[in-house]
Amino acid sequence: MITMGVPDIFFLPFQDAPWSDPCFMSLGRLLALSQRLESHCRSLALHCKVRLAAPSPLESEAALHAFCEDVWKQTLHAHIAYLSRLCGSESDLYKILDEARIARNEVAHDVTLGFEHWAYDESLVSEANALIRELATALARADHLLCALESVLSKKPMPSGEGYRTYSERLVTWVCNTNAGDPW
Repeated sequence: MITMGVPDIFFLPFQDAPWSDPCFMSLGRLLALSQRLESHCRSLALHCKVRLAAPSPLESEAALHAFCEDVWKQTLHAHIAYLSRLCGSESDLYKILDEARIARNEVAHDVTLGFEHWAYDESLVSEANALIRELATALARADHLLCALESVLSKKPMPSGEGYRTYSERLVTWVCNTNAGDPW
């Protein structure tokens, strides 16, 4: 009897490798972080009464430019000094959010391409982990900024001291270090 191998089109056999499950956990957490960023942008737009030209400010460069311009133009009175220290300028706000937009799009469309090969090849996992860390860093930086903006505008409390300063790093650790304890 002649036996044939399973064609590449099928994702078989299902397998576990000690390095693949943490990788999949990181990808899931990365996806959750990218969706969180999307939600923050929409929430900030609602809070500032910014009319979005696209369904999401992260949809395109033009939509993000319009969003940043509208947020920056808000009459923020006493908060403007704080916001300028936080963001620097409208172009700095745009730069941070644009890096996150690019990372979010990569997470949504490209990051798992070829996973059936690299997730089960231990020699490729470190490269995938480096990419996940890079994307998580861009998303965490923007998340930190958007959380601070929303807190200031809504007059809700923010973490203080070390908790605030290390927020982005701890968020990246949460995404990337699935074997360690809770970074919070």
